[in-house]
Amino acid sequence: MENLPPPLAVSPITKITKTDAEWKVCFEDGTRATIYNYKDGKNYCGKYGLEVQEIKEWHIGGFNQDAVDRVLKVLHATDLTDFFA
Repeated sequence: MENLPPPLAVSPITKITKTDAEWKVCFEDGTRATIYNYKDGKNYCGKYGLEVQEIKEWHIGGFNQDAVDRVLKVLHATDLTDFFA
């Protein structure tokens, strides 16, 4: 995930939530997806949770499999700046 821009949403630690970071992806045709961590960061696990920079397992959300497949393809691209809303 080091090739991605900073996450668009970083949940504050004072708020109990299941995610710490999220990226929103919007393709030219309007297809949307999100990339996020789930239940492994400081927000959910407290002092035992991972810092965002330490998280290695990310989840992809979308309305269909095409959105997921496209995100996976984009993650292999060199310049990712045009893909993030």
